[in-house]
Amino acid sequence: MRLTDIQYRGATESDMGQISDLLASVRGDVGDLHHEQFLVACIGGVIFGCVRIKELANGEKELASLAVAPEWRNRGIGSALVSKVVSKERRSSVYLHCFQDRRAFYARHGFRVANLDELPPAVRDESLRIMTAFAGSEEKVVAMVLTGTVAEELA
Repeated sequence: MRLTDIQYRGATESDMGQISDLLASVRGDVGDLHHEQFLVACIGGVIFGCVRIKELANGEKELASLAVAPEWRNRGIGSALVSKVVSKERRSSVYLHCFQDRRAFYARHGFRVANLDELPPAVRDESLRIMTAFAGSEEKVVAMVLTGTVAEELA
């Protein structure tokens, strides 16, 4: 299979089993999944990459659940998923939470580290929940933001 065969599309209800399995295989968030939130990468109906935009309280947007199956990594699929989903949100800010070692990946897409005090309340609450969940871990979680103006310039 070639990279040119990859189809990027919105997920359907029937994709949710594959999406859930993919997220579970990479220890991703499998809670409260809705097909309308997802963009997938697939060939012939087999999904090997996904990302979603979650809407938080007050309409804030969070990029979440980016996952690419191990055998498909390092081929630009994760970058393509992020670029495609962010381009649809270019008029508003998009937030995300990631491990410290993933910062450079998201920075290439225009995201920057955000301090807790600059986050809207819904995003700050989500940040505190996630950071508390990983408090005992060696991996540190950071909040990042892509502002609407930067997203518009990247599109």
